[in-house]
Amino acid sequence: MLTVRDGNADRIPVVLTIDTEPDNAWENHHNTSVANVQELLRLQELLDKYGAKATCLVTYRVIQDDRAVSVLRQLVEHGGAEIGAHLHPWETPPFMDSGVDVRYQTYPHELPVDVFEQKLTCLTEAIARRFGRPTSYRGGRWGLAAEHLPILERLGYEVDTSVMPLEDWRRTPGVPKCENGRGGIDYRFAPIGPYYPSYESVTDEGDARILELPVSVGFTRRTSRAVREVWRHLPSFLKRGLGKLEVLRPVWAVPAEERCDRLVDMLQYAIGVLPCITIAVHSSELALGGSPRSRTSGQIDEVFRRIDRMLDVLAGSGRCQFRTMSDACCRWRAGGREPAQPKQLCGAVSVSDCDSASTVTNPVQPSETELVYILAASHSGSTLLAMLLGAHSETCTVGELKATSLGNRETYLCSCGVRIRGCEFWREVSAEMARRGVAFDITDAGIDIRTGATFYVRKLLQPLHRTRRWECLRDLLLNLSPTWRANLPRLQRRNRILVETLCHCCKARVIIDSSKIGLRLKYLLQDPELNVKVVRLIRDGRAVALTYCNPRLYAGGVEADVSGDTSREVLPEDPRSMKKAAYEWRRSNEEAECILSGLPTSQWAEVRYEELCAAPEQTLDRLSNFLNLDPERRLRDFRARARHVVGNSMRLATAEGIKLDERWRAVLTAEDLRVFDAVAGRMNRRYGYV
Repeated sequence: MLTVRDGNADRIPVVLTIDTEPDNAWENHHNTSVANVQELLRLQELLDKYGAKATCLVTYRVIQDDRAVSVLRQLVEHGGAEIGAHLHPWETPPFMDSGVDVRYQTYPHELPVDVFEQKLTCLTEAIARRFGRPTSYRGGRWGLAAEHLPILERLGYEVDTSVMPLEDWRRTPGVPKCENGRGGIDYRFAPIGPYYPSYESVTDEGDARILELPVSVGFTRRTSRAVREVWRHLPSFLKRGLGKLEVLRPVWAVPAEERCDRLVDMLQYAIGVLPCITIAVHSSELALGGSPRSRTSGQIDEVFRRIDRMLDVLAGSGRCQFRTMSDACCRWRAGGREPAQPKQLCGAVSVSDCDSASTVTNPVQPSETELVYILAASHSGSTLLAMLLGAHSETCTVGELKATSLGNRETYLCSCGVRIRGCEFWREVSAEMARRGVAFDITDAGIDIRTGATFYVRKLLQPLHRTRRWECLRDLLLNLSPTWRANLPRLQRRNRILVETLCHCCKARVIIDSSKIGLRLKYLLQDPELNVKVVRLIRDGRAVALTYCNPRLYAGGVEADVSGDTSREVLPEDPRSMKKAAYEWRRSNEEAECILSGLPTSQWAEVRYEELCAAPEQTLDRLSNFLNLDPERRLRDFRARARHVVGNSMRLATAEGIKLDERWRAVLTAEDLRVFDAVAGRMNRRYGYV
């Protein structure tokens, strides 16, 4: 976790922001009364109890009112408060000739850019005359657009807090659509932690100099980042339904709108995973009649009670430090801290659900070891590629790390020629895993993502990886299962320890995994402690389809019949029709494309089976550069190195050299080729196979 370092300890900055504005602007945005500002003195008494500081983001009408300014001055002088800017277009001159900015509760981004700059300049100068130049900002009605960022920076603003992650304001009107209104901003895809936004989109991380402190948000149960992803795509009616059923709903750190128990649960979890906690209050919510949620004295007292409870939880944790917006930003930059999206989504949960995740206090440091994952359709040459990459002094491979298809475990042969249960290497691995606190047996490895899965979870894990929207839905449904929520971190840890153990036993830095399956890769990539690079392997779909149609004869390459793999006979694959075989090859490659579309190009490389067979040295040199390996330290005879590979029959082949397997050219009939082309021909041609 990213935290601000002070002289005593690493503390999570907690920022309390107060939109200081006229009374009940929700129902009458022309209201000029700012009487609610007097209630900030009551709030300051509560803040003094915990040593908390407020950041008052003031509108133009407030800063023009002498009585309101007098109250704000007391907060600054005695409570250490900060005064920032909060732009309401309908309050702030100069006004447009059309009057549209005054008639409606106009969003700042609905203004022409030059008008926005003029209004913000006017507000900034008005605040500067009273309190000095402001450096913190929030757009009225949570309105912030990318074109505002350069203007904010030119006017001296350093930190903004307009973003409400997971919220979509587009259907909340400002200027009517008939007058070219745009509605609010869609913040569903914004990071939940501090970040520097992009000049192209405020919901993306980028190169802007202004720091964004989003309002803190979590869910009503412990969740992963994947749940946030699917939530962004759900229709509104489904979100409302899940919330009413108490299955899942987001909780923002907005005390006037959330129940006290939900706020407390969210904060208890946020303390463990969020790099900064930002709370949002409206000054009008603290005064009788100041907002639709403050119509009675009982409602006012409840808002204060919620704030009191939140501050009590934060102060009592011993891990938080109350700061103003600009103070948090300044200290963050002075400490060389670059904000980034947290590794895990803040979720509101009960203390009993927090488990070990609630005790995270430091950034997760990835292991020095590296996993190279071969992503491919089955029977595309992944075992060959793994063995070639494993013929290097810095790498090792044991084939398919998922280790789910060993057949008869009593007769299954390790690639060293010894029965797997008697292999000294695997005994050493088991002993080292035990030393690291994990019981392990390669014949019952327990590292596949389906290990320990219930029937419900197995059904959800059955389909291949699909588009982001479908994967988000899968993860949402999976996270409804307590078994899955408990199993996934355990399986990720087990896989990570196995990678470290194999590298230790082989005295290597990189482990090559030829498991191929995209869904397995997805959950390995979600482990922040595991360094993963991907090599995508593509083979002519017609050759792969032939293997699917007759696995007994064509699986394992051209040496399948002389490999000596007795376990193959008890592990037959069901033959498929050419139509099903072509579809399976196509879907496997669609799966790979979906996964790689979400990875930076620096994290994956592509290689063709035919290229590997025709020019192995050049292909391996290219992959060595990608993996930061010295090509000179690679063995030219990849079979010369001792191997302990699990996988298909290729692991047992002994012939020298690499042979290109193109038996499909002689075996497939014209009808076979026609059927394949109808199902997968377009993709095959796109990959360059004609």
